[in-house]
Amino acid sequence: MALNANSIVAIVELVAYVPAIIVSFMVCLRHGFHRSSGWLYTLALCLIRIIGAACQLATIPNPDDVPLITASVILENIGVTPLLLATLGMLSRLVDWTNRQNPSPTITIYHFRLVQLLILLNTILSIVGGTDNNATPTSPATESQVAAVFYVVTYAALLLILLVSARSRSLVPADERLIVPAVALALVPFIAVRVLYSLLVVFVHSGAFARIGGPAAARLCMATVEEFVVVAVYLFLGYRLARLDESERGEILSRPRYQQPSRSGPSSYDPEQGQGVSGVGEEYGLAQGHEGTGGGYPSSR
Repeated sequence: MALNANSIVAIVELVAYVPAIIVSFMVCLRHGFHRSSGWLYTLALCLIRIIGAACQLATIPNPDDVPLITASVILENIGVTPLLLATLGMLSRLVDWTNRQNPSPTITIYHFRLVQLLILLNTILSIVGGTDNNATPTSPATESQVAAVFYVVTYAALLLILLVSARSRSLVPADERLIVPAVALALVPFIAVRVLYSLLVVFVHSGAFARIGGPAAARLCMATVEEFVVVAVYLFLGYRLARLDESERGEILSRPRYQQPSRSGPSSYDPEQGQGVSGVGEEYGLAQGHEGTGGGYPSSR
C-alpha cells in the first residue's frame, strides 16, 4: 500500500525524534531524572512521538485496525501534556531562584500544584475521550472537549507564571536568566499554536482539522513542527544551563533549610533568623514524593 501524507509525517517524526530522544537522555543524565526536572518530559515526549509514529506506520497494511487507530489518536492527544510539564519544570527552576531572595513570593507551590492538577486532568480526559466507543471522527467525546478547554486554561496559567516571574529576573544568577527568553520562545508562539490545534481538532473536527484521516498539512504545520521546536529549545537550554550540585537537585526537603545556591546571587541565609529566606520548595514543603503527573515542583534542585 502506498504511503499517504500522514505516513510520511510519521516517518519524518521518527527521523527527528530518534536522535532527539538520545539527546534528551544525555540532558537528563546531566540534570537528573527526578520528576521535578522539565527535561524528563522532553524525553517522554520523544518517546510518545516515536511510539505514535510507529502506530501510524503500522496502519499502512491494516488501515481498519481499530486498536492501532485508537492508540494513534490517544498519543496525538496527550502529546501536549509533556510539553506543558516540561515548561512547568523550566519555570519551576526560574521561580525557585527568584523566591530564594523574596520573603513574600507571588508564585508559590500551591500555584504549581494547581497547574499540575489541571495537566493531570487534561491527560485523563484525553485518554478517556480517545477510548470512548460513542465518539466518532465527526463527533468527539465530551471528555475530549473538556480536556481541550483545560489545555487552554493551563497554557494561560503558564504564561501568567512566566510574566510574573520574569519581572524578578534580576534576582536570578546571570547564567540562569536564559530560562526567560527560552520559555517565552516556546510558549509564544509554538505551544500556543499547538494548543490551538488541539482546540480546533476537537471543536471543528472536519476538513483540515479532522481527527482521523484528515490532511496532514495542518497537523504538520500546527503540531509536529511546534512540538519539535519546543523540544529543541529546551534541549539547547539544558546544555547551556549549569549542572546543579547534587545537594541542589531532586527533592528539596532532602537538603538543609539554609542551603544556598552554589552560584552567584544574594545570600539566602539570614544570620539573625538562623535559617534561609525561603524559596518555593523550602517554604511550602515541596517535593515530598507525592504521586502526581509532574512530581516535585517547583524546583529542579
